[in-house]
Amino acid sequence: MTSISARLAAVLACLVVVSAVSSCGTVKLPASAAAATWHLAPSQPAASGELRGVSFPDASHGWTAGGVSNDLFGTNDGGLGWREVPVRLPGAQQPFFGLGLVFTDDHNGWLAGDALAHTTDGGATWSSQAPANLSSDEGYYGLCFADADHGWVAGADSSHKRTLIDFTTDGGNSWQASAPLPPGGISAITFANDQRGWAVGDVAGFKPRILATSDGGRTWVTVYHGPGNLLDAVAFADQQHGWAVGEGMALRTTDGGVTWSAIKAFDHTLLITVAAVDPRHVWVAGQGGIWASGNGGVSWRQVWKGNRIYSLAFSDPAHGWAVGSTNLGGGPGNNMPGLVLTYGAN
Repeated sequence: MTSISARLAAVLACLVVVSAVSSCGTVKLPASAAAATWHLAPSQPAASGELRGVSFPDASHGWTAGGVSNDLFGTNDGGLGWREVPVRLPGAQQPFFGLGLVFTDDHNGWLAGDALAHTTDGGATWSSQAPANLSSDEGYYGLCFADADHGWVAGADSSHKRTLIDFTTDGGNSWQASAPLPPGGISAITFANDQRGWAVGDVAGFKPRILATSDGGRTWVTVYHGPGNLLDAVAFADQQHGWAVGEGMALRTTDGGVTWSAIKAFDHTLLITVAAVDPRHVWVAGQGGIWASGNGGVSWRQVWKGNRIYSLAFSDPAHGWAVGSTNLGGGPGNNMPGLVLTYGAN
């Protein structure tokens, strides 16, 4: 395991990729979804530890990644049963994955960590893609595809002196680096379409920042830089309504990220992930469970209590999944059993 792999394992409580509806986009919530609730999935993957990433391009096909053994699992029935999916790349030493996981359909997917892997056959075989020449102390934490062609990976080096954001417009066949950015790190990245996107993380010194782009990731501007800790996750329901979360802080915007307001309900909560299916219906999760809002983040209620949740995914507004660990304590649950929750009608 490379040095960035060791660092990634040490900070899993702070770094996660958000998997939203259609990889990065959103759709409207139907009235039939109003009665949906969270449940313990009837089948749990045989993971070697906590699960950190999840992606469902439709209500049947999904994947989750994590574990101390770099596990990947797939399902063809919405999570009723899981199968192990080996990830092997050329070379004797296998990269560390699990922080970035996106599938745009039941065949095409990407895994990110201290390398980037791509599959075109649902995970049966994998190949390496090369967005940039990574050194041994650099890695990708954020991964997003707005559609099958337009994708982004983001991260940093171990000291957060170099910010990494790369983009593709041809499904990963070729990648380009964004214009140089101030020192810091990126924890997560999301796009409302193939042009407008946002990235969260920290500047040097681990203070929170939010970046925005309107040209597909070629250039970025800082739209938020304030006190507190680094931000871990970001989600946008459309081009105007977005949310960002981190350790002891949550923010919301209604003007495309021009201004951000604090959500005081989470001043003392470790939040790791956020997902939205429309401007009103939003979920945040982290240490202690899952919270939901039906008014865009003005008020919240806890809908799942206990466990550490690392990632949320919705294939559509009526079908969702959450992954994490059974850990109920204050620290990372690397060696605790992995956990899968499902969201749907009783």
